[in-house]
Amino acid sequence: MPKVSIVIPAYMPGAYLRIAIDSLVEQSFKDWEAIVVDDGSEEHISRYLPKSENVKLIRLSRSGVSVARNVGILNSSSEFVALLDADDVWLPTKLQRQLQTLEQNPNAAFCHTGFATIGPELKARNHLRENVESALNLNSSIPAVIRLALQNICTSSILIRRQCLSSSGLFDPLLSHSEDYDLYLRLLLHYEFTYVPSIQVLYRQHSMNTSANYQLSLAQGRRVFSRYRRFARMTGNADLDKSARLLFERLRTICGARAFDHCREDFRRREFFPCAKRLFESALIKPTYVAESLFKYVVGTKARLREEHHGAPR
Repeated sequence: MPKVSIVIPAYMPGAYLRIAIDSLVEQSFKDWEAIVVDDGSEEHISRYLPKSENVKLIRLSRSGVSVARNVGILNSSSEFVALLDADDVWLPTKLQRQLQTLEQNPNAAFCHTGFATIGPELKARNHLRENVESALNLNSSIPAVIRLALQNICTSSILIRRQCLSSSGLFDPLLSHSEDYDLYLRLLLHYEFTYVPSIQVLYRQHSMNTSANYQLSLAQGRRVFSRYRRFARMTGNADLDKSARLLFERLRTICGARAFDHCREDFRRREFFPCAKRLFESALIKPTYVAESLFKYVVGTKARLREEHHGAPR
């Protein structure tokens, strides 16, 4: 069996899937298999896949990302499991550097890497061919669950030891948001984690991202992190309690920012009622973020008006 199984859940991925698969073919580490799980797509995604024994396709009725990932994991048997979303891209040394890092850290259940955000354009990766070193350097004496809350982890950067999944379980099939941190926290009840301090993944942002649904993301995240806080208090695990609190606060900031971004888009389109609704939602989610954003907007607008006034012909 290959040393690494790469699980790719895919729902209506379009040509993004072909680019994701191309980034696997370009890996410097070659001992891998890819398991693409078609989560009820209405298109025939097989046309985006190469004819290769290394790439397998499993079709499901629409079941959600967690079920799709679990099916992919259960249909693989490699020593390591890597996760890749169908619209993201790996840089060529991603697997090689992660495997080297895990070999040097035998107590680590999983390894992640740095990532950069790209837009919906199909050819948005050309400017990031090199391995850009990250400034992230957290003290290893900090407990693992606290370090988890201080790092922003992209799911497509994860490489997990299969044997560790037997003690943590797989993804919660009822979750479509925060399912990744739910798994990480379960793994860290028993193990450590490590990371490669360089950008090895390009995370694609577009309108079809599941993360764009900030209402559902916040609701499921609140449920997940509240559950861990209750468990932490029952077991006296102060570090786990702090981690879950920090993770939820970061999620609130992200969801508040997404709601505010929608508000600005509505304002630019002069759709004032939806704009007011989004502004109210973002203020409820993260009032400090909204206040800071509005302050920056007012200050920036005044500065621009002053420049236009002074630059106008007299």
